[in-house]
Amino acid sequence: MSISAKRQLELCRFERKIDYRFNDKLLIHNALIHKSYADEKGWNHVSCNERLELLGDAVLDLVVVEFLFSKYPNHNEGQMTKLKGFLVCGETLSRLAEKLEMKDFLLIGKELEHAENVRKLKSVLADAFESVIGALYRDGGWDSAQKFIERHVLDELSELTTGKYYNYKSALQEIAQKEFKSVPEYSVIKEEGPEHCKYFNVSVCVNGKEMGQGKGDNKKEAEQEAARQALLKIREKVFWKTMKHSVTSWFQWDKKKNKKS
Repeated sequence: MSISAKRQLELCRFERKIDYRFNDKLLIHNALIHKSYADEKGWNHVSCNERLELLGDAVLDLVVVEFLFSKYPNHNEGQMTKLKGFLVCGETLSRLAEKLEMKDFLLIGKELEHAENVRKLKSVLADAFESVIGALYRDGGWDSAQKFIERHVLDELSELTTGKYYNYKSALQEIAQKEFKSVPEYSVIKEEGPEHCKYFNVSVCVNGKEMGQGKGDNKKEAEQEAARQALLKIREKVFWKTMKHSVTSWFQWDKKKNKKS
């Protein structure tokens, strides 16, 4: 496959963004071609980024787990899994792809350019991010891929200090089991869109009562949002319950103090 002069200039701009110069330009070119674009052009799927995405996904997982294994020697398997889940989830990767302005360099089908497919595009960007990792690994080996992941992905651990990291479903399940001896129940309220571009609206019930709703490109994403809404509602109730107790206790203490004086 030949690369046009215009495309070569675009790829050079992207290389400057990621601070890496590819020996094989075809690798980064393919990494930034989505299947929808290849379909429109009548190309076979080897021309798009699906194979590189699979490779990049595996490299990303190993780099992240190896890093967490060394950085947190006292973390158990469950704690490491939660941290890894945050770092490699679609939401994180799409956000990182947006930071690199990857959409400006990604070749996508016309249907994904429509405003109503913004959510689907986020998933495409996350996949492309992994494809770039795969291309870096093929072109420069482990060190090149690792440096990219360290610079762009592992820095996201700082999100932990701002409270942005949270496995909402896991947290909600812990609360439900502790307080109600039950587990949250999720159900799909609405399912919209064509097969290749689904959109889900999910509700979650705790102890038989609906506590939250969430929307997303897939059930997992929608369930996480529903769990987040449920936790916000629970936290609000606990807060006011605690505040009421605290204020009541303060007044009782203040009355006793005044009687003594």
